[in-house]
Order: sequence, then C-alpha cells, then structure tokens
Amino acid sequence: RTKQILHSRLQMSCSSLNSHLFSKNVTENPSCACGHIEITSHFLLNCSRYSDLRNRFLYSLPYRLSVDLLLYGDPTLTIEQNSNIFKSVQNYILCTKRFKIR
Repeated sequence: RTKQILHSRLQMSCSSLNSHLFSKNVTENPSCACGHIEITSHFLLNCSRYSDLRNRFLYSLPYRLSVDLLLYGDPTLTIEQNSNIFKSVQNYILCTKRFKIR
C-alpha cells in the first residue's frame, strides 16, 4: 500500500520532491541534492543518485521509458504489462528511500 501511495503522490504532483514542495511554498529551494531541479522526470529518469536502482528496476523494462509511461501506464499495453510497469516503478520509489514512510 505504501508503494501505491507514493506512486500516486508523484502522479498528482503532491509528493515531497523539492519542486512539489516549492510550488506549495513549503520549501525555499526546488533543487535536488545533486544540484538539478527535483521534478518528477528528474527523480524517475535522470538523477545520478539513483542510477543503480534505476538500472535495476526501470531500465530492465522492455519499453521506451517516459514519465507518462512510468506514472500512468500505456492504454495500448495489457493490464498485466501495465501492472508490471507499476510494480517496477513502485519498487524503485521505495528502494530510493527518497520519501519518508510512516
């Protein structure tokens, strides 16, 4: 359930990524610890801090990766294929330990 909640928060731009917090005036800086603006695409596809985990969970997927695919799936894929994408994304999110879990 925690994985699904974190995934949903990214979908709604309501996560604790610095750009999401910055847009709501909760933090003064939208930057990631690596120095780039911490938007959803940066977290999922580009942040150097999570390269190994990205390789493990996302780059093993047999699809052309995009933020839309990782967040929402693809209507041309089967339910099973979309489910596998979501499970991979959710495992990636959890393993990065970027978000605090209560």
